[in-house]
Amino acid sequence: MDPLDYFEGMKSYVNGKTNWNCKAGKYFFSIDSDGSVQLCAGMKPYSKNILSIDKDFFKKRQKEIDKTLAWCTKKCYANCSFTTTHLIKHPIKALFGK
Repeated sequence: MDPLDYFEGMKSYVNGKTNWNCKAGKYFFSIDSDGSVQLCAGMKPYSKNILSIDKDFFKKRQKEIDKTLAWCTKKCYANCSFTTTHLIKHPIKALFGK
């Protein structure tokens, strides 16, 4: 279930006034059907397979991730990414709506 903040921010986003703070690569990532690790669903996969990455996989790529997120958060307002980030950053508000 998407938080109310997602829908409230949608109008600003459509008008180009919102640059939200996606945390792909920090709080979540995606795995393609072939096992390739992606920063987010639909993005170009990394060359590694999920079974071969180590615990520092994303830390080692932080500069690349920051650059990617700076670009894609201007073009993306995906509810799956927004909701995951929002739930982690605002757990009380997410649960109780306050």
